[in-house]
Amino acid sequence: MVRSEHRYHPIYTLRIAIPDAAWQRAALPYAMTVTHDDENGYVAQVEEFPWFVTAEETREAAESSLQHAIALAIASAMRRGHPIPEHQRVTA
Repeated sequence: MVRSEHRYHPIYTLRIAIPDAAWQRAALPYAMTVTHDDENGYVAQVEEFPWFVTAEETREAAESSLQHAIALAIASAMRRGHPIPEHQRVTA
């Protein structure tokens, strides 16, 4: 199954199909860091995908935006046969 994701831009709208396999891989425990500052709001980053940074008004929105970016990157890598960064394994 493929879910379509609408991403909005002031000039154009993209409709991007993200396969369930990419969503499942994006749901793995990647090392996400969320910080807050007055200028940017909540800023989310993930260690395994250092080129993605999202900034939103709420922590939940920042995390959700980053999750979508990760799913898009994974879907793109899957289509192109590129390696996908491994998620961090949490050890006790």
